[in-house]
Amino acid sequence: MSAQDGYDIGGDFLRSIARRDDLCEEISDLVKQLNRGWREKVHYRINITLKNEMGVTTEERAKTVAHPGLLAQLKEFEQNGDNGPRDGAERSAPNKPGSRPPGNMRGFHLLDEISVEVIRFTEDCYLNLSGPAENALCSVDELLDQLQRMAFNYADTQPEMVEEIRVRLRKWVRTCRLALSHDLRETMLADTVCGECGGALAVGKGEVTDVRCIGTPEAPSCGLRYKREDWLALLEAQNESVG
Repeated sequence: MSAQDGYDIGGDFLRSIARRDDLCEEISDLVKQLNRGWREKVHYRINITLKNEMGVTTEERAKTVAHPGLLAQLKEFEQNGDNGPRDGAERSAPNKPGSRPPGNMRGFHLLDEISVEVIRFTEDCYLNLSGPAENALCSVDELLDQLQRMAFNYADTQPEMVEEIRVRLRKWVRTCRLALSHDLRETMLADTVCGECGGALAVGKGEVTDVRCIGTPEAPSCGLRYKREDWLALLEAQNESVG
């Protein structure tokens, strides 16, 4: 069939290349979120005191925040998530709670579950390719890089396997982001700042989410996270001081 009959061979080829490139780019981004980290722009508002003490207004700001890999965040929570304040900080005044990593009890088990899934799935992919597994003594981060290379090398010849790689990576990223409260929409807390560094605070829209410090336009976040019971105590203490 000729191009005049409505079949554009060149156009179909270019579209298939574009789909392949989009697929590989998405897989690369998903792997990066899991094992190397990513950067995101956070929008927030701060209070600005007008000149001559004529009042206070708000101003919208934005800053870029660097996040470690999701698996590294889960590991931190697994190690320190319920051991009290980090770095030996005292939990004294309610307006300055100790720092804890994000998440909930789900985070204690999620890292192990995902690690086992990555190992088994990588083995299945090598079996599908009828080749020897290269995952002996490899870390989970290295296995994720191997899955990415498989996707790049076999996107044309093993499209079903590569699509399954994307599906699995999407699942792992989504599960991690939900457990770590990254995917909840956040709202700035008005008139309340981080008790550690004075940075702005943001909270996800949910009943049991943590409040996290996102820093200031001049300084990055100190990494502090307030558990729900802590930031409620913080708000109550500030309301009492105002009253």
